[in-house]
Amino acid sequence: MFPELESFQSNIFIKSLMNLLYNFPSARKIATTNKKQLIDAMKIDNQLYFDENKLDQIIELSKNSIASGNDAHELALQKRIELLFKLESDQKLFKEKLKETLNNSSNDVIKNQVELIQSLDGFNETALNIVAETGDINRFYSASALVAFVGIDPRTEESGQMKKGWFINRKGNRYLRKAVYIAAIVAIQNNEYFKNYYMKLRTRGKSHTVAVLAVAGKLLRIIYSLVKSGKKYDPNYHYKLQNQEMSVHNNYTAKKIKKRNSNLNKQQPLLST
Repeated sequence: MFPELESFQSNIFIKSLMNLLYNFPSARKIATTNKKQLIDAMKIDNQLYFDENKLDQIIELSKNSIASGNDAHELALQKRIELLFKLESDQKLFKEKLKETLNNSSNDVIKNQVELIQSLDGFNETALNIVAETGDINRFYSASALVAFVGIDPRTEESGQMKKGWFINRKGNRYLRKAVYIAAIVAIQNNEYFKNYYMKLRTRGKSHTVAVLAVAGKLLRIIYSLVKSGKKYDPNYHYKLQNQEMSVHNNYTAKKIKKRNSNLNKQQPLLST
């Protein structure tokens, strides 16, 4: 219907383009419509959030498109976009109802868990999804049990040799897994510790997906720790821990050197005069 559009625009699922394709679901429809009508169709809340220069390029592409017109295909595309809009609307309504339910809930345990999880960057919406899917996180006997429930757990796979790594567990909760995966990407972008952890895995030859899954697994373990401790996330916690470990290591090394020097002094023969 308009194959050139996908190669021109990397993400065709943005709302402006979805509005355009819903109203003009083919290259021929776009090519035969004046620009003002196209702009009106693309507006969101009466505002155009799309570059007009790019729209001019799309119009030019539509006029030279290799696509042939087909009413049935155009109607099918409209129905799919209509379904997508409905799903987005339902998801928004669900989140609003979920927030309302949590805010009005007499269950302080659940409300507190949401607040603790939201202290992590990128987990504002994900916190609601997690609690909606898991219920009280305290019901999990360990962090590993929570990770397994989501379906991001390290396991061994045999392929010539036994190799251990992060894999998707198909028995896990796929909706929650997707939410945590996206939150892990946000954490990598905004948190230096998770960014360094991700880059360390990449330099070891791990793929992007495997590295993100590892970050997601670490985030879930932190969530479990936050709920169990009742304390909000401290972005500097990891560095404080590293400094403490370094301090302990340095003190231990200093004591060993002092003890060795002391033993050496005891072994020195007395000089005769």
